[in-house]
Amino acid sequence: MVSYTDPGAQELSREPEEDRANPTNHMDSAIAQMDLQREECLRKSRDLIKMCARTIHAIHQGRAHQEMIDDCTRQRDALSATFGNLPPENAPQGAYLQSMQEYCEALIVWRFSLGEDVPDISLLGTGPIAYLYGLSDAIGELRRMAVQALLDGDLKSARETLNTMDSMFNMLMEVGEYGIAKSLKNKRDQARNTLERTRADVMRAAVQGTPIRGDRVES
Repeated sequence: MVSYTDPGAQELSREPEEDRANPTNHMDSAIAQMDLQREECLRKSRDLIKMCARTIHAIHQGRAHQEMIDDCTRQRDALSATFGNLPPENAPQGAYLQSMQEYCEALIVWRFSLGEDVPDISLLGTGPIAYLYGLSDAIGELRRMAVQALLDGDLKSARETLNTMDSMFNMLMEVGEYGIAKSLKNKRDQARNTLERTRADVMRAAVQGTPIRGDRVES
């Protein structure tokens, strides 16, 4: 009697093991892609932080220009797009938040340097936590401007800067404390200290009626 073997069965037996459906291979490939996206997000976050730091430094030196702000905004948009494609468990939340915080700080300081109002969160395209953190840190940058105005003998500008710092701090105080924004309390405390130091410097200059020298002002 002649035995019969199904040709399909023979083909199946010759099929390489790695060519068969393997969920592990699929997961490994997916994780590798996620890792590349995460690294890209981290790189873009670091780049945005550096760009914002350079912009703030240029503002204090009086050499900032709109193109620097536009570059920061384009980098923010690119970072947001990359971050939005990452699954929550793989997204570098800390780096992303810090970069958006720095962006808010740079834009707030820039707008103030132009004599404009503090920009609303809707104009910055970030989340509320990044905005509040950036707003808090911007108070420290405005102190630098107030101190410089006092050193230049410009009491009027120092007072105007102090008033803006007051308004910014009041915005911070209107927000409650939540676990998701665990650093807000510390940042508010730091901002309060910065504000009161600046207020004391401005009051001292007003009473004396003369420019405050560098050794009389703590920056």
